[in-house]
Amino acid sequence: MPEQRLKEEHVLVCLSSSPSNKRLIEKAAVLAKAFQGYFTALYIETPEDARMSEEDRQRLENNEKLAKKLGAKLEIIPGENVAYQIAEYTRVSGVTKLVIGRSVQEGRKGRGDRHFIDTLLMFVPDVDVYIIPDKRPRPAHEIPVRFPLKIKSGWPDFFFAILMLALCSVIACLVHMAGGAESSIVAFYILTVCLISVRTASWIYSLFAAGASVVIFNFLFTAPYYTLLAYDNRYTASFAVMFGIALLCGLLGAKQKLLARNASRMAFRIQVLYDMNQQLEKSGTSEEIIDLTAGQLCRLLQKNIVVYAAENGVLGEARVFASGRENAIDFVPADEREAAEKAFASMRKTGRGTGVMPDVHCIYYAVRLHEIGYGVIGIDVADRKLDPYADSIVVSILSEAAIALENKRNEEEKERARVMAKNEQLRADLLRSISHDLRTPLTSISGAASLLLSDEAKIDEAARRQLHTNIYDDAMWLEDLVENLLAITRLGEGQMKIHASTELVSEVIAEACRHVDRRISEHTLSVGQSSDLLLAKMDAHLIVQVIINLINNAVRYTPAGSHIRVYADREGGRIRIFVCDDGPGVAEEDREHIFEMFYSGKKKVADSRRSLGLGLALCKAVIQAHGGEISYTDNQPSGSVFLFTLEAEEVPSNE
Repeated sequence: MPEQRLKEEHVLVCLSSSPSNKRLIEKAAVLAKAFQGYFTALYIETPEDARMSEEDRQRLENNEKLAKKLGAKLEIIPGENVAYQIAEYTRVSGVTKLVIGRSVQEGRKGRGDRHFIDTLLMFVPDVDVYIIPDKRPRPAHEIPVRFPLKIKSGWPDFFFAILMLALCSVIACLVHMAGGAESSIVAFYILTVCLISVRTASWIYSLFAAGASVVIFNFLFTAPYYTLLAYDNRYTASFAVMFGIALLCGLLGAKQKLLARNASRMAFRIQVLYDMNQQLEKSGTSEEIIDLTAGQLCRLLQKNIVVYAAENGVLGEARVFASGRENAIDFVPADEREAAEKAFASMRKTGRGTGVMPDVHCIYYAVRLHEIGYGVIGIDVADRKLDPYADSIVVSILSEAAIALENKRNEEEKERARVMAKNEQLRADLLRSISHDLRTPLTSISGAASLLLSDEAKIDEAARRQLHTNIYDDAMWLEDLVENLLAITRLGEGQMKIHASTELVSEVIAEACRHVDRRISEHTLSVGQSSDLLLAKMDAHLIVQVIINLINNAVRYTPAGSHIRVYADREGGRIRIFVCDDGPGVAEEDREHIFEMFYSGKKKVADSRRSLGLGLALCKAVIQAHGGEISYTDNQPSGSVFLFTLEAEEVPSNE
């Protein structure tokens, strides 16, 4: 029981750009190894990530690489409330041990960490939380100073906020001149703050708009007008309430926008994976799956994609999928291939932006599942690296592709196993049939020969002739059997070549009739055709063998005195050849199987021997090799009709 519990442990460590996060990851990896449990590294992507410095971004990427190197499964989830997102993932994923860090320094940073930990502990009371203190002192010059507003990307939002406040002020002045109530004017400003919060990129604009709306309202609509003074002290409380309501509405609007953005991202991710899965189900080969994955990434990311498909553990040649942009992919093939091979060997990301060959143009992902590699896909990120969200989309798509490739590999292995089992069954059936069914003719031949050798003088002429006839018949049966076996083997191995030429159908049928079973004399054989000049494209030797097999089948399975008829005619561009008899026909339960190899049914032949079931299988193989068809129908009022078709040839005209 203790061993079973160890296998169910799930250790979760939270990733960040903090320098001390490396220590957390290492501690969590030791913990996961000690408990022999699952190890997951979780990163919560927040709106503040857009303002992350290049140094912090590089440190975050290094922490992600370290987590993967130590065996962690990386998960990236968008969200705003980090504590809630961690708690929700912990609950859904069955996490049993959570590793987080805490700063021991005093001040706002330390208080913020304590509040975060207290909130997290409240959300996950049933999880073992391991708090690793960060004792590394941070000098003041190392603490980054971050401004919430970036001038380059923030000025358009700032001007939009000013424009909206100006427009609201104009409308408010018109309402004030028309005698409107101050509450209506306040409602206009609150609505404007909400619109600004929804339209702009950061909550800082909501704060700015809330404060500016209070100042403008005081300046324009409270006595004394056009000053920042207010004679009535009650306005102080009104201004505070107005600012609080405006700020609260603005922050709620910004939060709803973030939630909508995250929901949109999640819906987009689900739709991409759904479409990908639908298309993968229609793919027939592993190469089609790889090409489909590359094309999907190319359209989704608008970047050039490089594909190295793997065959027997070796990467093939690079194939490039261009995104359609003017700047075509430009790189040194040898360096890119080396990066791809390292990704394939390590089953981890290599190339640009990673610790392995970071100077190449592409970042390379191994397409793998359960440590089995199916290839490498590279993304041209020379102009711009992938953000964490795009990277997670790529990983999800490649995971779907790897699952599809694994399923395809399993299907191919099952098919190979099925073919091998079928071949083994055929071989066993052949050996069993030969060992059983050759015994009768061989016994007959050896018995008759022994009798002739020992008592030939005592046997009268009629008896001797019958013994010779029996030896001849059994020998001919064995010869037909060996001929059919050789023909079936050559067709199955692809060694039998079809040497097709234009032949006169009547001559081919006549040739076959000269080589049928000697017992044809006990039956009535007739031949006919609709025209004297019926030409067909065929290998005459093989078609003669087909007709012999069909006539001999009729001889063996019908009683003496039966009528056997061979007839030929033309229908459209096909020559039809019929072999009919008026015997008992084929049983209903045997009709679906009569063309299968080694199937002979339960009915005994006229001489009490059991057929090996090769003749009709050979006929079907030969006719299909000619591009024709063979079928069975009942004769009326009784008997069998075997029909096969060949390509007709035109009679040459003499001009």
